[in-house]
Amino acid sequence: MKLGGSATGEEFFGRDQELTDLWHYLETDHILFPGVRRLGKTSILQRLEVEAVEHGLLAKWLDVSNINTAKGFIALLDCEFPEKSINRFFSDKTQQVGRWLKGVRKIGATLPDEVGGVEFGIEFAGEAAPEWTKAANSVHSRLRNQPLLVLLDEFPVMLEKLIQRDRQEAEQILAWLRIWRQSPGICRFVFTGSIGLQSLLERHALGETMNDCFLYPLGPYKQEEARGHWRYFAPVARQTPWHVAEPVIDHALRRVGWLSPYFLSLLLDESMNVARERRQQYAVDVTSKASELAIFSWTG
Repeated sequence: MKLGGSATGEEFFGRDQELTDLWHYLETDHILFPGVRRLGKTSILQRLEVEAVEHGLLAKWLDVSNINTAKGFIALLDCEFPEKSINRFFSDKTQQVGRWLKGVRKIGATLPDEVGGVEFGIEFAGEAAPEWTKAANSVHSRLRNQPLLVLLDEFPVMLEKLIQRDRQEAEQILAWLRIWRQSPGICRFVFTGSIGLQSLLERHALGETMNDCFLYPLGPYKQEEARGHWRYFAPVARQTPWHVAEPVIDHALRRVGWLSPYFLSLLLDESMNVARERRQQYAVDVTSKASELAIFSWTG
């Protein structure tokens, strides 16, 4: 049971509906996936990364919170999706890729080796194009029609740094991404972060730069999913056969209120700590009482 960091493998629980929805919407759109902290956004992105293979996509989860330049962002995309890895994936997963292409409905996609050259670029009226745009357009040309899923975590943090450092450059990278999303291709983006992306865009009069994405905000667990969380983790959290009664779970959920996976895990951990201490104290009390009775019996 994870109490810090993202939950992967057997530590990941629930969110089946969210994962189903995300895969459904990715067939037609790029996605904005906002949510407050401690709801498990990163865990879900990393789950998408794992499941992507079966959907016919090569996925990469990328934390972009430390990036503060357009050049750095483009370099990251270029580095994380090398041509050799894409070709190997496409060669090994031809059947899965075919299923993805068949499922994609928004864009009349074609296989990478069937794609002709497409003119792409950003025009800057009366200005010389920034140095990074050449690399950016090359990355787009190389990746746009590959079976890729780009999972950008903490995108609002990166964007805020870009705006503070150079607002014009921030506008340019947003325009570049919008042109990419609206041009023919099968590559998909998911943008997420704990900072409110939409409010950040609107605060800087940039709201229209990402309004082509489908908005899918992440909420807390539903009641039954939260109950399942405790049922799932209580017996295995301490490698001890703990049993939690249903009334105890219901009481715990009322106490938590906001059914965040993180808060539920913290409460379960603390509850087991208290239960363990009470059990240990009970054992001490029983032993002490037994000793007292033995002494009383001997002295009597």
